Amino acid sequence: MAPCVSGKDRRPLPGRETGFSLLEVLLALVVLGLGASLLANSATGGLASLDRAWNKVAADRIARSTLDRIGIDLHPAMVPYRLPADIPGFEVEIRRLDGAAIPNRSMERGEIVVSRAGRVLSRLPVLLTHGRTP
Repeated sequence: MAPCVSGKDRRPLPGRETGFSLLEVLLALVVLGLGASLLANSATGGLASLDRAWNKVAADRIARSTLDRIGIDLHPAMVPYRLPADIPGFEVEIRRLDGAAIPNRSMERGEIVVSRAGRVLSRLPVLLTHGRTP
């Protein structure tokens, strides 16, 4: 009797068994595991990038709000100066840049530095004045 080809009555040929071999199952599990590992790594990397971006945006906002809060005239005698940040965990410091005097002007270059856990996140350049300029 010849095997049925209509699809209604599919029976394995004599001596042949149906199903997947152990090797096929193991290979499928390895491929599935590699795919899941790559997906988990990309998700973790994405979350780390998101955290770095949030810290950078927060640090820039803190630097700009610090500049607004202090005003434009910063006297070099006040520098270096630490301020409390608006967001807990961040540190703000106003620094004078070495050798940054502007010739024929009563100003020096400085920067507002925002850091978190000892890592500098943002630097905003500022001018430090020696009194009011005309």
